[in-house]
Amino acid sequence: EGDAAQPMPGPKKERLETQQIEGVMAEGTRITVTIPAGEFDNEQPLEITHEQWYSAELQMVVLLKHNDPRFGETTFRLTNITRGDPTPDLFAEPQGYRTVDRHEPVFGRPVMRRP
Repeated sequence: EGDAAQPMPGPKKERLETQQIEGVMAEGTRITVTIPAGEFDNEQPLEITHEQWYSAELQMVVLLKHNDPRFGETTFRLTNITRGDPTPDLFAEPQGYRTVDRHEPVFGRPVMRRP
């Protein structure tokens, strides 16, 4: 209690074996934090884990798992990964699109634009 309390143990970080997730290779890291018994009215130690899988190829996290016994488990997973160029129609101008002159009113109001 107070200044005489034992410091909480620091997080334990470990590298996990590389594995394939949704068709891409990912490097995993797990961080584990243990909250000692009695810290939050808990009778037993609480173990919180945060697992993250990063794909260097995609340069992003493809899987993330966070488990805290107080709040439950949260999982984020990137799915339906498709490599390659997107279809050009994703970048086509929508039907009815028109280019507006700099001095033409937009939505019935003149627009002040700097040159």
